[in-house]
Amino acid sequence: VQYLEEAIRYRAQESFEGLVEQVETGPVINRQIAATALGFTGTADALAPLLAALLDRDDQVVANALLGLSVLGHPETPVENIASKMSDRSQPTNVRVNAGRALRAIRVAHLQGEARAAVTGAARSGLGDEEPGVVMNSALLLAELMDADSVLALSKRLPPPSPNVARAASRSLAYLGSVEITAKGPVVRALVASLPHVDPRAVRPYVFQDLQRLAGKNYGEDVELWLKYANSLP
Repeated sequence: VQYLEEAIRYRAQESFEGLVEQVETGPVINRQIAATALGFTGTADALAPLLAALLDRDDQVVANALLGLSVLGHPETPVENIASKMSDRSQPTNVRVNAGRALRAIRVAHLQGEARAAVTGAARSGLGDEEPGVVMNSALLLAELMDADSVLALSKRLPPPSPNVARAASRSLAYLGSVEITAKGPVVRALVASLPHVDPRAVRPYVFQDLQRLAGKNYGEDVELWLKYANSLP
């Protein structure tokens, strides 16, 4: 896999100028391909044409440009427009999902001011999306942003129907509880309260693992002991 990625990156770097030309002026199929390929160039020079491609009239070009931005993962990527696309439910599913993927790739923990507020707002909104991929990205973004105010909203995504969403919510809650001291008690109680309701095979083992990592204790699958521990926390 690593060799394949290196080969793709080498080819993309060799074709950089041609890719820029195609993403700007080529036919639709060429713009779609070029938008993804530019991300593999790994150069900051790809940032501007990828951002411009977010204004393309073709939704697939936009989705592929967001994918390209996620591959590029440049820390100086402006986030406001990407956050807006993630939270706009009139956007196609692949656009919303790839917008979240792009935000996660650029490491949003360092954001400040309006940029941080834009991503936080989009991620909070995304928890209510009907698309599991958007919800998963939103949950993981809120953990990275250390948004302790989202503990209750995250806990509501633990029950069915989506095991992948529940596991992402559990992981995010556990992380928030580990980095925000005031959130630890509410997080542990939320995770313990979810145990009777989550999928017993696809989710519950992950919740127990997250509880163990968060608490630094191992009560196995004894819900009563976990409940006693949870209630001992402030």
